[in-house]
Amino acid sequence: MDDLASQLFVSKSSISTDLKTVRSILKKFNLNLITRPNYGMKVEGKEFDLRLCAAAYTINRLEGDDEGAVEETLRIISEVVSEYMKESNIRISEVSYRNLITHIYIAIERVKEGHFVPMDTDMLSSLQKNTTYDVSKRIANFLETTFEIEIPESEIGYLAVHLSGKQFIEVIPGDENVVISSEINNIVKHMLNEIKNSYNIDFTNDFELIMNLSLHLVPMDIRIRFDMNLKNPLLVDIKKRYSLAYMLALSASGILKKHYQKDVDEEEIGYIALHFNLALERQKSMIAKKNIVIVCATGKGSASLLIHKFKSEVGNYLNNVVALDVMHLEDYDFSDIDYVVTTVPIPYKVPVPILEIQFFMDDKDIKAIKNLLQSGKNFALERFFDQRLFIPRLRARNKDEVISTMVNKIKEIKSIPNEFYDLIMKREEMSITAFGNLVAIPHPCKSIGEETFVCVAILDEPILWDEVEVQFVFMMSLKEIVDENMDTFSSMVSKLLINNSYVKAIIELRKYQTLIDCFNDIEREMRN
Repeated sequence: MDDLASQLFVSKSSISTDLKTVRSILKKFNLNLITRPNYGMKVEGKEFDLRLCAAAYTINRLEGDDEGAVEETLRIISEVVSEYMKESNIRISEVSYRNLITHIYIAIERVKEGHFVPMDTDMLSSLQKNTTYDVSKRIANFLETTFEIEIPESEIGYLAVHLSGKQFIEVIPGDENVVISSEINNIVKHMLNEIKNSYNIDFTNDFELIMNLSLHLVPMDIRIRFDMNLKNPLLVDIKKRYSLAYMLALSASGILKKHYQKDVDEEEIGYIALHFNLALERQKSMIAKKNIVIVCATGKGSASLLIHKFKSEVGNYLNNVVALDVMHLEDYDFSDIDYVVTTVPIPYKVPVPILEIQFFMDDKDIKAIKNLLQSGKNFALERFFDQRLFIPRLRARNKDEVISTMVNKIKEIKSIPNEFYDLIMKREEMSITAFGNLVAIPHPCKSIGEETFVCVAILDEPILWDEVEVQFVFMMSLKEIVDENMDTFSSMVSKLLINNSYVKAIIELRKYQTLIDCFNDIEREMRN
């Protein structure tokens, strides 16, 4: 510590303060800072973890090397890696490529100092069957000659691990077969079943999503097993723009955590969310088209003009469009009609929803029409949130007490099955329901009952919920029969729970109206 204080021109107390941060950083990489009186300090851990830590915190410093020697080494490594990867059709992102070059540079320096990554025989044999191993061997041969070092077989395996964990897996005609193991296939099935059971969103027959997730998990399997972090520069935007997809990915990652017995980094979850967002977009494009009646008071000519305007603005949502005047509306057969859109008041009752618009539709009218055709009906979120199920203060020591108290409260208000508590606890055993941001979403392991509802509790003090700090508990129960509003419900809930400002406001104010106000803000944002 004396040496560090002298080199950095700071006091020993400043070093002591900074070492707390150092220890927390090292802990992420399974490393420890060991201190012995009269000897000093050193970092202890596996060689693989030491290199991961070094790479994470030196990449920018290496590229800004003033003397130029490091940059020249990086240039040489980059050229040979790029050449061999092109020849072997190995594809990785620009961010991953830069990270790979840094890892190779650190490996060279560590090998020069006599530090090697151990690799057990079974793992090495498994890696040798992969195309990346052949490329790694060619790169290693070049590095041995260029830098006059000897690279053992275990270091070639180490390089193959990085290549395998960073590559994009694509099925391209003429390339080698891409084999998805039964293990990966089963993980994907469990992930999709988890989403179906938890959110009533069924992707189990989406073959494109199944294949995309499986191909994504092939290199991700390597990254998780070796605690490798894949940077995701889109993470903030993914959380903001694709909040429902991110929430689904969070839920699905519980299956990964249980399988690997490791936490899944949020940057990895962000990449999984992109696949779910594509699947959600495909479902939107398959929305059932509507049959509508247009009522116009100024005759068929103006009605035809209005029909043309409708088809140009919202044609993707329409099947049949019929023009009528008010006098013929009363006797019309509405059995196949979803909505009436009118420019004039209708003096008698019709059996379908009515939307009044101006003849010369403005942007507000068009937006209202799109919202109607997309959602099916005006969305009243309050019907899912009974004020009697809002618990502003709940004192509890652990998650079991929280769940038990909330279930008992629900029993006072709602008619729920006897096994409701057991189904929630079974879900807790399956995977984690605490997703960060002080939020936990306990729920039954399957959809039950005839009503979707939410019980909200704000804890007096945060508790550890499966090692995650939680203070805002959102107990959700989805009904068995899915209605067309559930996508909107799930999207709004995810936007609320991921948003730090909303959660913080609800915890601090502890008012039911604050919760509803937050949802109203979200609804306005979604409509704009």
